Amino acid sequence: MAVFSLTREGSLHVYSELGEEVFHEMLDICLQDKPSIRGVFGHWEFCYPFWEYIKGKGIVKNEILNEKDVLYSLSSSVSLGKSQKGVRFLLARDYEIWKHLRLAYCKELGFPMLLSEKQLKDVFLEKINERVIWGYFREERLVSIADLNAKALDIAQLGGVYTTPKERRNGYSKLLMMDLIDDAFKIHSLRKLIIFTGEKNMAARKVYESLGVEPIGFYALFFADSV
Repeated sequence: MAVFSLTREGSLHVYSELGEEVFHEMLDICLQDKPSIRGVFGHWEFCYPFWEYIKGKGIVKNEILNEKDVLYSLSSSVSLGKSQKGVRFLLARDYEIWKHLRLAYCKELGFPMLLSEKQLKDVFLEKINERVIWGYFREERLVSIADLNAKALDIAQLGGVYTTPKERRNGYSKLLMMDLIDDAFKIHSLRKLIIFTGEKNMAARKVYESLGVEPIGFYALFFADSV
């Protein structure tokens, strides 16, 4: 009826092809396991009414993020080639400058930063070891970042795409994405990449659509400051 996971920080990731008939039971199970839900993430058609449902019950308060994203898919049959212009896997020594860009990304999009300094660095180093985090360098300065933020079998979700404001409109994120996609399919043997971005973020949508992605629906990102 539904597949869902509630993280320690209170983020509920859910998928269901049903609707209100599972709201009560799902919420009851979540609250038994953990007495708070701070965020809901998943397909828009289910998550939007569910978020409104738990807001109406007072489960979440002080909403800080309410975003409808376009969900894209890209298959391994798409061949883009590598840009060979300033893109590489990030290394452990890149942590501090990556952190600066990552925090700026979260602040700009309104995403809450729930990780401690140690947790953030541990996540970064794990991505380094797995070779799932990339950067675009201009004159040895890191100006654009992206990574795979989830991976299961031969499918992965791409996220964290961010270019510093002063370096935008130069095509750096597209060059970065070209290498990332090539590496994802050839090095990691992925079959499909899932990408999402804000419905109103036309700049990002233009970049993704120029790479041959296919729209497959809408994704919901909801978060509250407190419970």
